[in-house]
Amino acid sequence: MASPFSTFSLMQTMSKTEGIKKVVALTFVDNIAGNVTKHIFHRDQKANLASFRLQLHPALIACQKLGYQIEIWSLHNSHPEHLEEIKNVDLCIVGKISTNREQLANEFTMINLAFLARLKRQQVPILLIYSDHHCCKKDTIGYFYKVIVGLANAIVCPTKRLVKELKSYASENITYHQIEDSWHFDETNDLEWEPKINHINLLWFGATSNIQYLIDAFPKLILSVN
Repeated sequence: MASPFSTFSLMQTMSKTEGIKKVVALTFVDNIAGNVTKHIFHRDQKANLASFRLQLHPALIACQKLGYQIEIWSLHNSHPEHLEEIKNVDLCIVGKISTNREQLANEFTMINLAFLARLKRQQVPILLIYSDHHCCKKDTIGYFYKVIVGLANAIVCPTKRLVKELKSYASENITYHQIEDSWHFDETNDLEWEPKINHINLLWFGATSNIQYLIDAFPKLILSVN
């Protein structure tokens, strides 16, 4: 999901399935249920998740450039009436829907799966943006994504390795696309810097689920300074 241009190319490919006029995107905002298009789509108001800014937002901009109408929905189990408000869907894009809290996972799992199952019966194409390997988990989120992968027509991943790992959970007729995230860089096994300082000023930017990578680097960080 490196830029709107790479996503735009993908959407041009999908537009060959003719007849697409309205695209519905699924995300999750924990404190807002329903149509959240106006709340999060504009640059000064959109969701603070990097996955939205780097992945779903460029995809929806591409949809607009192709002339599609877009809607973004945050579905909550407590508001099943919203299922009846989403009409005339020609393509569904599933953005990142996850949480570290099991209680919140239970709040969105069943209604999103019910909606996607309905689209599948109506033969509406489903495009899944899959950037975290949730399928290998044995919790609610893992179950949630295993079902979505089974319903999807096309899946976008940022790496070849993720595509490879995902294939054991998906059907053979799924189309895969790799679009790198814009922050990707060449892999390195060594942290390199000049140990000429007496202390380290460290800014950590990341989710708590990723803190282990920082913890693993701490021994070398400590030994690099006086």
